[in-house]
Amino acid sequence: MRYLLAVVMAASLAPAADQSLLNMVMPEAKILVGVDVDHARDTVFGKFFLSQLTKDEPGLAKMTEATGFNPRRDLHEIIVASIDDAAAGSKVPSNGLVLMRGNFDRDRISTLIKTMGMGNPLTYLGQEVFTTTNPKDNGGFAILDKTTAILGNIGSVKSALERRKNGKSIDAKLTAKIQKLSASNDIWMMSSMPVSDIASRIPGPTQGKNGMLNGDAMKNIQQASAGLKFTPSDVRVTAEAVAGSAKDAGALADVVRFISGMVQLGRDKDDASPFADIIDSLQVKTEGNVFRLNITIPQDQLQQMWDKTPAKKSGAVRKV
Repeated sequence: MRYLLAVVMAASLAPAADQSLLNMVMPEAKILVGVDVDHARDTVFGKFFLSQLTKDEPGLAKMTEATGFNPRRDLHEIIVASIDDAAAGSKVPSNGLVLMRGNFDRDRISTLIKTMGMGNPLTYLGQEVFTTTNPKDNGGFAILDKTTAILGNIGSVKSALERRKNGKSIDAKLTAKIQKLSASNDIWMMSSMPVSDIASRIPGPTQGKNGMLNGDAMKNIQQASAGLKFTPSDVRVTAEAVAGSAKDAGALADVVRFISGMVQLGRDKDDASPFADIIDSLQVKTEGNVFRLNITIPQDQLQQMWDKTPAKKSGAVRKV
């Protein structure tokens, strides 16, 4: 969804992840993603991406009028945590949570949800929790206070409320890693799942079986992290992967260098030129069993890539 991509890409100058959100993350979380959108409106990238949005989206306008909540203005931070993939026959992750920091008018939002027919809300630990009408989705949504909301599987939402009350959450070592990663990046991701397991969960005709993520170089990658840092002139991308051995880390580096070489060979093609220019800044190195990647994307090239991104056929976003 291009609107969501714009919000994510506009994030900038992120402080460390909000501790009150981290306190609700499940201790056994295997994948964590964080986005700080608090300063998006004040950055070059934020202004550019927000300018690409349709100025008068009917659905967004109606929601804002009814609830007072405008995600362009009132959403400040998102943390997504997951243990596993989506449950069979469900659109809601079986053990996933979306934790949001923002400005929420609980009474107005609750009234709209009830008007939409979300079913009778249940009360758990003193919190009103709305559930989806489709029992297969089994989703839950709760606004905890004027600055915090959570969304996910109803069981995960209840567990998050329990952790919020009793103070049990992720361990101190993982918290320290997240705080370090989030403090130096505006968008960050951390995974303790093998990359091949993540690949097997990616939907599509190949089901991840024939893609790069399931290649030999990826099979022994047990942990990975990545981040995007926005500056006034560019976006700096970093990634780190912990492999089973130094040989495995070297093999991954070789694959990345091979792919970058192929892209550069096709730089004369119009659709490949922006990517080839970006690849010029690629830095790849290994330290023992650790693979590291750094790449810098200038603002003008990022805008070219955005312009080449297909928009929805109806209500397509146009550059303004």
